Amino acid sequence: MLRMTTLGWVFALSVGHALVAQQIALHPSFEILRRRMDVDVDGAPTAYGPKGKHTLDYLKNARLEGKPWKPIVGYLTENDSPHAPVVQGPHDPAPGYYISQTAYTDKARTDERDEGSLHLLQALGYPFHDGKQDAVEEREIVVRFYPGSNPEGLFFCTQTALDESATKMGLSRDFSGSLVVGAVHPK
Repeated sequence: MLRMTTLGWVFALSVGHALVAQQIALHPSFEILRRRMDVDVDGAPTAYGPKGKHTLDYLKNARLEGKPWKPIVGYLTENDSPHAPVVQGPHDPAPGYYISQTAYTDKARTDERDEGSLHLLQALGYPFHDGKQDAVEEREIVVRFYPGSNPEGLFFCTQTALDESATKMGLSRDFSGSLVVGAVHPK
């Protein structure tokens, strides 16, 4: 998902539990409570690399469904060899590691277990250090959506840009005393 049509999704993935509509009449929201959230490190400079490198995830997880015979989806490969990883050079963020990619979606999957970045889950206070075995197992993370809040489909590259846009719309990270309109809690 490269572009967001609803700011709430971006907010939920960047500030945690939820954001509040300060002006509920102008910004009605609905809420989704999930059972769990896996740690996702795809896209991180040290997500994958050769043996001997301290990586944030196992190489098997860079393959579709984690199966060795399936295509590699977690890092770039050379055009002429689908099994040869593209390695970061001396001027890249993590020389010697593979160039990890993100935004892969398996359309055949019907169970939509949310994933959150390592940075997000650390910002929420979870003591996770990598994406190898960490997950939020309890129904603790609330995602709040604000339909129609991003009609231009903007993509925010920094937390500051996201916060500024939210402030202009009257949204805040302080969600105490918030009213949730049309709460939805999937099983």
